[in-house]
Amino acid sequence: MLLLATPAWTSEGYPDCADSVGPQCFPNRRAAHHNSLLNALFNKWCSDKGTYWLSKHNYGAAYDMVLRHRRHRVANMLELGVGDETAGSLNAWREYFPKAHFHIVDVDVHRFHDTAQWSWASRQKRRHGCYDDANVWKDPRVHALFGVDSSNQTQLRGLPLPAQLELIIDDASHALAHQLAALEALWPRLAPGGIYIVEDLTIGALPWMRGAAGADQLRRTPTNNTNCGHECHYVQRPAEHPFIKRLVPSMADQKAANEALRLGPRLPGVVEGILDRNAWHYTITGAHRGGGLDSTIIIEKTEREGKTIPGGSGTIPVDSLLSMEEPEWLGAAPGQPMLVDQASASTLVARHALPVRGELLSHAGATAIQSISNRHYDFLPSSVMLIMAACFLFYTLKGRLGAFCCDRTS
Repeated sequence: MLLLATPAWTSEGYPDCADSVGPQCFPNRRAAHHNSLLNALFNKWCSDKGTYWLSKHNYGAAYDMVLRHRRHRVANMLELGVGDETAGSLNAWREYFPKAHFHIVDVDVHRFHDTAQWSWASRQKRRHGCYDDANVWKDPRVHALFGVDSSNQTQLRGLPLPAQLELIIDDASHALAHQLAALEALWPRLAPGGIYIVEDLTIGALPWMRGAAGADQLRRTPTNNTNCGHECHYVQRPAEHPFIKRLVPSMADQKAANEALRLGPRLPGVVEGILDRNAWHYTITGAHRGGGLDSTIIIEKTEREGKTIPGGSGTIPVDSLLSMEEPEWLGAAPGQPMLVDQASASTLVARHALPVRGELLSHAGATAIQSISNRHYDFLPSSVMLIMAACFLFYTLKGRLGAFCCDRTS
């Protein structure tokens, strides 16, 4: 007679291997986290932002690269959308940002206070080794803002939030029109140098969106996925999404993308300006059947508030970039010293060593060297400074010599 072994659980509902081996035997702890602390935390609390639970978005791998050096500097974070009843991502963020306050927005009001619903979700997750915290909403660092529609700009602008937020994450409805509305409404609250993340970008016609809302979503992000089973709402090609379609050389594609980013036919393209005036990148961290992708856009607020940067929308002359204050450009408060490690210093030097020629380089290069040598970069040895100066002089002379030769031969 064949006996089927039934799984055994501890008194708290975890796999019984915890009594002898410890939490490392849990299925969620064995999932590959790609050496990402955030992925490991997302897996621990079973958020689908990690690599174990449900959609397995693997977002932590991308976020860690941007947020790791900010862990102890983030004071206020806003996230749109809680997820399930155990608030997995919020619990992960609480560990990741030990000094931060968390302002959590969701359209639901009663679901997260339903003890029966929470107990059911907890029981299902603990069998996978997922941690939870029944008192998460009592944490003095957590500020619940329930009953708020993330597509309603009036509600978003009226939220009781700090004057500035270092991090905003939109993980709400995934509908592009709602994401655009939230970005327009909340962008002024983002601190200079802060990060704004929009999750789940390549989403087309969502199965639960019907009527006018579903038709609007399909118009903005058409889905041409095939052989995709239950995941056909993922957009197969990134260039079909207007954030990326704006980069296609075709004028027709650019026009169509910009129209998709407007919330009304007569309204100005606020998001277009945000994308043109700030640094951003698009991430792809996973794939689904038929080619659907896990993707986000990560925007760093690098525009200078209250100032007009020469060159117009998105076209900033090199000397204007070089003359910017490094702490302001990198997100610290102007006039405050920065603790810069060697890797950050290399990035900073690379930002200044832009390939320009002629008189612009002569002026901007000297300004860059003077700025670097006079600021908080005492760890750079004098030999490195001399080599940098020699390189700038070499390229300056090279540019002038090239111009002289051209004049003689013309």
